[in-house]
Amino acid sequence: MDWCRYSDIILYIPMNCLGVFIIEKYHLRFCVITGSLILLLGTFLRLAILFDGFSIWWWYFGHIVSLGSSVFLKIPASKIANSWFGEKERSFALAIGQISSGCGYFISKVLTIWMFDDRDKVDEGGNSIEETTFKFKTFILFQCILIFIFATPSLIFMKDEPDKVSNKEYRKKIKEYQSLPEAARDCFNNRDYVLIFIYFQCANTVSIYNSQIEPFTNQYNVSLKSQMQSQMYNSVAGIVASLYYGKWLDKNQRFKKAQLVVTLLIISAISLTFLVLHFNAPEPAFILVSIFAGVPTAAITLVSQRFISEVAKPVSEVQSISLMNMANKVVSLVLIRATSMLTCDTPTHIRFMHGFILWVALPVAGLVPAAMVRGSRKGKRIGKY
Repeated sequence: MDWCRYSDIILYIPMNCLGVFIIEKYHLRFCVITGSLILLLGTFLRLAILFDGFSIWWWYFGHIVSLGSSVFLKIPASKIANSWFGEKERSFALAIGQISSGCGYFISKVLTIWMFDDRDKVDEGGNSIEETTFKFKTFILFQCILIFIFATPSLIFMKDEPDKVSNKEYRKKIKEYQSLPEAARDCFNNRDYVLIFIYFQCANTVSIYNSQIEPFTNQYNVSLKSQMQSQMYNSVAGIVASLYYGKWLDKNQRFKKAQLVVTLLIISAISLTFLVLHFNAPEPAFILVSIFAGVPTAAITLVSQRFISEVAKPVSEVQSISLMNMANKVVSLVLIRATSMLTCDTPTHIRFMHGFILWVALPVAGLVPAAMVRGSRKGKRIGKY
């Protein structure tokens, strides 16, 4: 299953370039409809495994096709927030757009707890292969039904512009269209953009918290139910924190301070996770720490995207954010592989420690560029400190 995770990262770069081109040249509606159609196609292909005679490879192929849609459905959030809303509304609007990932993650964990338990693990010797396969097919069926329900309305109701554009002055300051190389040249000639870019690559290690924590929790015999509950509550904490930070940023405009605070929360959350599991604390303690870790998981993306879209003007927010996200996908892939290499052929407590040292070291390093950001554009300071 690891190659499915890697395919998400590998697909992101070419699909991101295509998505940026589409949304900049053909606007929001065409971009969202394209993403929705790709998602529905992948969902249809995944349904093939419900029928006898179809290989599991249909599910794999459908899963990869569905992953290709994610960029088309995530890019519009920053576009809408920055072009449809005023200065005191953008952060909260972006937070609302971003919590869709957390909501989807939460729903998937609810379905997992409802349908699976520890007896379905391959090495537990519980349920038969036939029973677990039936559960898996039922899980896919419910998942696909939900995707059809939530994706179809976008084909009908999505607009290119709101009924009343509240941010016309902002759109006048943004270049109508730039190629990605042109946008990259302008962005990387901007000192603050480069510093925030480096900061995000270091501090966003928390983004792989949920995807990489499960192999470690398995080593410490954390039950499947507790693992899923911790990830559910982690998602809820991230949603609440994202909305809170959105309102706080709109009110105070303290982007640099928010970056520093979020980084300290990341360092604390990862360190606490290590201590709780390493010393075999009760499972409720692990769940509480996971809730705490959910706060910076969502906040880091919101704060960095809002800050970098401000310092990068007149480059489009879609271009400036996409460059940062593409690089972070590569960093995430390297970090996942490095974690796997560090944990190979070593005792459990050492492998666990090595992985977490790496996860903590990067956000600590990210404090340096975060502190160096001036937060100004052409002599004018952005927000407050």
